[in-house]
Amino acid sequence: MFPPVLFILFLQLTVPASSLDFLFNSFTDTSAAANITLTNDARIQPPVIRLTNDSNQFSLGRAFYPSRIPFKPSNSTNVTTSFSTQFVFSVLPDIATSPGFGLAFVLSNTTSPPNALAGQYFGLFSSSTTSSPAPLLAIEFDTGRNPEFNDPDSNHVGIDLNNIESVITQTAGYYNATGTGNSANFTFVPLDMRNGQNIHAWIEFNGPENEINVTIAPAGMARPARVMLSYRNPVIANYCGTEMFVGFSASKTQWVEAQRVLAWSFSDVGVSRNINTTGLPVFRLENSGSSSLSPGAIAGIAVGCVVAFLIVVCLVYWFWWKKRKEMEEEDKIEEWEMEYWPHRYSYEELSVATKRFSNEELLGSGGFGKVYKATLANNLEVAVKCVNHDSKQGLREFMAEISSMGRLQHKNLVQMRGWCRKGNELMLVYDYMPNSSLNKWIFDKPKSLVNWEARKEFWPMWPRD
Repeated sequence: MFPPVLFILFLQLTVPASSLDFLFNSFTDTSAAANITLTNDARIQPPVIRLTNDSNQFSLGRAFYPSRIPFKPSNSTNVTTSFSTQFVFSVLPDIATSPGFGLAFVLSNTTSPPNALAGQYFGLFSSSTTSSPAPLLAIEFDTGRNPEFNDPDSNHVGIDLNNIESVITQTAGYYNATGTGNSANFTFVPLDMRNGQNIHAWIEFNGPENEINVTIAPAGMARPARVMLSYRNPVIANYCGTEMFVGFSASKTQWVEAQRVLAWSFSDVGVSRNINTTGLPVFRLENSGSSSLSPGAIAGIAVGCVVAFLIVVCLVYWFWWKKRKEMEEEDKIEEWEMEYWPHRYSYEELSVATKRFSNEELLGSGGFGKVYKATLANNLEVAVKCVNHDSKQGLREFMAEISSMGRLQHKNLVQMRGWCRKGNELMLVYDYMPNSSLNKWIFDKPKSLVNWEARKEFWPMWPRD
């Protein structure tokens, strides 16, 4: 592997007869269109190159520099050309879980490799078992896993020699250095190439040494000091023709995956010039809710969230106010009630008096409901009988019945003191009887039966159910 300084000197000492050096920081002006050859569905979509067409089910596209580069003399088996290139690309699926494809940097003796297929073949290769008939070398940035190609994962970089099955692969990522010099430590950081982020790639091709070095990092980050993928093998010369095109290729099937080239720098006379990554666009999912948002859209979403929050607060307050109003209406003594008797108690007053209708204050229960002992604010002890009010019966008519019961006066009947209504539940308030009711001492199998003399005494009791 050549260190960067030695690689620069090596390029300067091996300058081909016809040198090439160019830099596209974007693909906006007309000079970019004049200096890029596009095939099939590839097109310039300022400020980027789009390699495939979303509308076509099976789409492939290629973008090449229009001039061939001499790689080795005629009838020679030795590659004499070396080059340095760097570019920024973005791969973005329409659906994150759909199959991935990616793109490839290509060295080819033709801009239209014969029998090339779309889908996982990058628009370069004909099948997984047949080598391409033309000299073809590709560095694939693969965002899908195809087990039949021995792909290690769905996010890797590989080197392909006339065949879709890579001779070497490496999970996409970069080495983060801590420390300096010989004491530097390198930690591998995985890099997702399929989330739309801009990826900066560097490739050094050393022809005489038959070596290819690949490095990637997020755009805007300094180039990592350590190469991610290195391949050195004399067989590389077998896949280079006397003259080769350099460029990019990509393909897809029915699943939309936008493959974009945002900038490109190339040189066969030295290290390629650095790309200005500060002004490059950043893409997000276009059709499934993850598109890049303008400041106006963000402000609109923020305002919408605030308005929705205020609406929810207003609705909560309205329901609370309505409920409270209903409770106040239930506790409010209306004018027509004044003609009846007895006294009407508020629900809150009886709730406090019975300790929130706790079981500790429960005196008894039956088919009619439950009876609780209550202590009013004036320390008067009463009994509260809760009964289920038939909602079909008019309240005024029911009050008339309660009024009649309240006027009953008898020494053996418990005096009714008042009432309360909450929804369909009615509470009747009576005098409290510490000795319980008479029927308990006569009919409920008491331990000692009350004799007739005691029964003749004035014994307050509850009205029978």
